[in-house]
Amino acid sequence: MINDDIEIKGAFYTPRIWVNLAQQYMAEVWGDLSKYYIWDCAAGIGNLLVGLTNKHYIFASTIDSQDIVAMLNRKEQGELNLLENHIFQFDFLNDDFDKLPKVLKDIIDDENERKKLIIFINPPYVEAMNKREVTRGKINVNKTNIYKNYLE
Repeated sequence: MINDDIEIKGAFYTPRIWVNLAQQYMAEVWGDLSKYYIWDCAAGIGNLLVGLTNKHYIFASTIDSQDIVAMLNRKEQGELNLLENHIFQFDFLNDDFDKLPKVLKDIIDDENERKKLIIFINPPYVEAMNKREVTRGKINVNKTNIYKNYLE
């Protein structure tokens, strides 16, 4: 599953054993996860969401359009239990929340509903750049809108 393209982008394929353990820990804290909205805002191909059951409460976003295609394929194959319009392209470090699907934006904007929102994420990372990476697009990856807004 891991390939050069994923490595270049700084993505990481989360092994199923870690997903199961993370979901187990979450259930120990919050109980029945199907009662919570769960959003993986750096979903990649959606591994963290495999096994979750309430498709009306699960959201997956990624910066990469190819990941969207992969998640839609996994949905069709029965690997992911998500609604098609809950899978969307979004750069959580740079995009404005107005770009979110209306249903998720409404949850975030509603104080009571927002209390039931779990951000479930294995954040992307980028390793320190060296001369080889300069040609592979890793320049200034830390200069996000979040970085700029909270620099002080």
